[in-house]
Amino acid sequence: MGDKIEFFDSHFHIWDVTEGGVHDKSILFAPNGNQIYTVALYENDLKQCQENNFKHTGGVFVEAMSVCFPATSAKDHQEKCIEEAKWSSDNLLHKSENKYLIVASACLEDPNVVQTLLKLSNISGVKGIRQIINFEPSWPRNKASGDLLKDENFCNGFSKLEKFNLTFDIQLNPHQFQNAYSLISANPKTKVVIDHFGSPSLEMLQNNFESFWVGLQKLSTLNNVYLKLSMLCYIDKEWDNNEFLIGVFRKGIELFGVQRCFFASNYPVDGAPSNGSWSIQRIMSGFQKIVIHYSKSDNKMQG
Repeated sequence: MGDKIEFFDSHFHIWDVTEGGVHDKSILFAPNGNQIYTVALYENDLKQCQENNFKHTGGVFVEAMSVCFPATSAKDHQEKCIEEAKWSSDNLLHKSENKYLIVASACLEDPNVVQTLLKLSNISGVKGIRQIINFEPSWPRNKASGDLLKDENFCNGFSKLEKFNLTFDIQLNPHQFQNAYSLISANPKTKVVIDHFGSPSLEMLQNNFESFWVGLQKLSTLNNVYLKLSMLCYIDKEWDNNEFLIGVFRKGIELFGVQRCFFASNYPVDGAPSNGSWSIQRIMSGFQKIVIHYSKSDNKMQG
């Protein structure tokens, strides 16, 4: 089969949903009954990628805190964000030989967010920030916070990321693309990663593709914006058997170029029964379908 292709997983999670644990057990789940999903469990799951001729070399831990504790105010939530970052740093950087980076969480709408960003930037391994901002359909914390891209405090907080040399993972809905473009274009030195292919629905892609595509196309014109192909089961739990979607994903890669696109397992989320119980082997096989016409050097999947 030749040399294995390196896979640096650009989006995965570990968490603790024990009683009194770091995360919100009412929101997150216990993968295969494990209330603490450790780096060891994650790496064991990723061993499946060897069946697809891949070698797992590490990855980017992406926060889960911005979906937790929806009743907590932005100000009070900051301490939970710091707690998660410290916990993930202790677990990832000292209990594995693989290379890991950390994308922590912060509530950018907090007027005092600079204090949080300073603390996070001093935690070993932290390279970026993610905040889930999907609004209508809204994710748990966004029901109360509203559309953060229209929040002056959030936009001001976003502008502070450059000072700490932090990237930003943006999880949003397609109808928010235009406001995202305005914010990102005003902050050209901050690298931004669009999570989960922009979170479109299958219905939108089938019936209103132009609306999605125009927004994504506009974001692609910004050289500091990258596209992550992950959680594709959010669009269709059988996406690997959907030739229309395979074509859409290829168009996305062509739009941004292979150097600005990442693949990611989104484990353990994609493995949940509610998302179709995707195995790592099936995820990787699906990715191979998307990139089958690219060269091996282009196929080196990393974040």
